[in-house]
Amino acid sequence: MVKFHVSSLDAVQRELKEELGILVNSETCLSVRSVFHQSRKISLFHVRFNGSIYELVLQSEEVTEACWASVNEIDELMRTGQFIACSVLTSDLLKEILS
Repeated sequence: MVKFHVSSLDAVQRELKEELGILVNSETCLSVRSVFHQSRKISLFHVRFNGSIYELVLQSEEVTEACWASVNEIDELMRTGQFIACSVLTSDLLKEILS
């Protein structure tokens, strides 16, 4: 959740640094689309990361593993309960955001 006075970009930058050890700026982290769902603004960002997945520094309290996945692979992980347990993000909402 983003606080009222914090931009979505600032929040994404903070979370990527804290949870994955990735430093991004406005040139490597581009806003793609935002939708309002259940009184919440959900934003999708495209992040260019030129490093290896093995360079990530995972915050153990928040991230159990990281991998590259297509939208279809994420959809399958969500349908089988292997992806994030989140009351807001659903397979249909993900597809809507990406469309």
